[in-house]
Amino acid sequence: MASLSPRSVAVTDQILAVLREAAEPLATLEIERRAGYRPYGSPAYQMLRRLERMGQVERLKVPDMQSRYWRLAGGPGFVPPPARAHALRAGPPWRTTPDVTLCGYGTAGRRVVPLAEFDAMLAEPPPWTAVCPLCVSCRGGEMASWARDPVAVIHADAHAQPDSGARGALAAEFRALACLAAEYPERFRDLLEAEQVLQALGG
Repeated sequence: MASLSPRSVAVTDQILAVLREAAEPLATLEIERRAGYRPYGSPAYQMLRRLERMGQVERLKVPDMQSRYWRLAGGPGFVPPPARAHALRAGPPWRTTPDVTLCGYGTAGRRVVPLAEFDAMLAEPPPWTAVCPLCVSCRGGEMASWARDPVAVIHADAHAQPDSGARGALAAEFRALACLAAEYPERFRDLLEAEQVLQALGG
């Protein structure tokens, strides 16, 4: 600690005191709160990383969550909270398996639940710590369905997060649909005219 400034030594001592008093590992923001620092504007995270390099604290990553949890080296055990639940977004009807969540991410590595189960979680009083907050926000708005607004479904799919692969899948599907329309032009025109009639009738 001799190489640290008096300010850094004080921050380090506060961090270690907070972690000694904690019964379980703490998130970075909670350490800052208990140490009396403003979130994101304090040197606490830098000092935590320094203490980690010195082997005095351990950093724990919780799957599917942004927060990093910290404990004293060899400190109390940690049972991470379950991964937050995501719900699937409505997709084009030609897809056999939806693969994009309401918040726009792919399903790989995430806990995904049926929409009914997701809504049951939201029926509980807040805070909803077991569900993805972005999915909650999307679910709270007007949810587009293919029957009501296919353009909105496609728009949401095209603007999904890059890691979902949705935009690439959508481009391939559009090319395939264009090939089908070119191969069966009369059938395509019949279907299009039928849809236009339904739309004119308000169906």
